[in-house]
Amino acid sequence: MKFDGRIAVFGGRFITEEIYNDTVEIGKRMAEKNWLVFCGGGEGVMEAIAKGVSMAMGLVLVF
Repeated sequence: MKFDGRIAVFGGRFITEEIYNDTVEIGKRMAEKNWLVFCGGGEGVMEAIAKGVSMAMGLVLVF
Protein backbone atom coordinates (compact mmCIF):
# COMPACT_ATOMS: atom_id res chain seq x y z
CA MET A 1 0.00 0.00 0.00
CA LYS A 2 1.13 3.53 -0.68
CA PHE A 3 0.32 6.23 1.86
CA ASP A 4 0.40 10.00 1.51
CA GLY A 5 1.82 10.39 4.99
CA ARG A 6 2.74 8.61 8.21
CA ILE A 7 2.06 9.82 11.72
CA ALA A 8 2.55 8.54 15.26
CA VAL A 9 0.02 9.54 17.90
CA PHE A 10 0.25 9.39 21.66
CA GLY A 11 -1.76 11.07 24.35
CA GLY A 12 -3.42 10.94 27.70
CA ARG A 13 -5.54 8.17 29.14
CA PHE A 14 -7.87 10.38 31.17
CA ILE A 15 -9.71 12.74 28.81
CA THR A 16 -13.14 14.32 28.65
CA GLU A 17 -15.90 13.01 26.43
CA GLU A 18 -15.58 16.14 24.28
CA ILE A 19 -11.86 15.54 23.70
CA TYR A 20 -12.55 11.87 22.98
CA ASN A 21 -15.14 12.74 20.33
CA ASP A 22 -12.91 15.40 18.77
CA THR A 23 -10.04 12.90 18.65
CA VAL A 24 -12.21 10.31 16.88
CA GLU A 25 -12.91 12.97 14.25
CA ILE A 26 -9.19 13.70 13.91
CA GLY A 27 -8.60 9.98 13.33
CA LYS A 28 -11.23 9.96 10.59
CA ARG A 29 -9.56 12.92 8.90
CA MET A 30 -6.18 11.19 9.02
CA ALA A 31 -7.67 8.18 7.26
CA GLU A 32 -9.36 10.39 4.67
CA LYS A 33 -5.94 11.94 3.91
CA ASN A 34 -4.58 8.41 3.39
CA TRP A 35 -2.13 8.56 6.29
CA LEU A 36 -0.70 5.46 7.93
CA VAL A 37 -1.27 5.96 11.66
CA PHE A 38 0.81 4.43 14.46
CA CYS A 39 -0.40 4.56 18.06
CA GLY A 40 -0.44 2.75 21.35
CA GLY A 41 -3.30 0.56 22.42
CA GLY A 42 -4.26 2.35 25.59
CA GLU A 43 -7.49 4.06 26.53
CA GLY A 44 -8.16 7.73 25.92
CA VAL A 45 -6.48 9.57 23.04
CA MET A 46 -4.92 6.51 21.41
CA GLU A 47 -8.16 4.53 21.56
CA ALA A 48 -10.08 7.43 20.02
CA ILE A 49 -7.56 7.93 17.20
CA ALA A 50 -7.61 4.21 16.37
CA LYS A 51 -11.41 4.19 16.41
CA GLY A 52 -11.64 7.18 14.07
CA VAL A 53 -9.10 5.80 11.61
CA SER A 54 -10.87 2.44 11.57
CA MET A 55 -14.31 4.01 11.12
CA ALA A 56 -13.04 5.78 7.99
CA MET A 57 -11.51 2.54 6.64
CA GLY A 58 -7.94 3.72 7.20
CA LEU A 59 -5.00 1.72 8.48
CA VAL A 60 -3.81 2.10 12.06
CA LEU A 61 -1.02 0.04 13.57
CA VAL A 62 -1.50 -0.31 17.31
CA PHE A 63 1.48 -1.15 19.51
